[in-house]
Amino acid sequence: MLLHPTLDLLNTLGLSGMAKGLQDLESHPEARSLDHAEWLGLLLDQEVTLRWQKAARPALPLSSAQARVERSCERCP
Repeated sequence: MLLHPTLDLLNTLGLSGMAKGLQDLESHPEARSLDHAEWLGLLLDQEVTLRWQKAARPALPLSSAQARVERSCERCP
C-alpha cells in the first residue's frame, strides 16, 4: 500500500483523524498483527476522538467569556 497518496486522500476528504491513526499504526510493528476489523476500529476511534476534541474547543472560550459577563453583572447595582 502506498502510504502518502492514502494520507493525502484521507486529509482531502476531511478525515485527518484517520490519517493520523494510519500514520500511528504504520509506525508500530505490532499493528501488523491486527485483523481488519481491529485495524479499522482503531482508525475510526482516532477520527471520532479528533472530532469530539474539535467540537469541545469552541465551547471553552465561550464558557470563560460567559463567566466574565456574569462577574461584571454582579458588580452592577
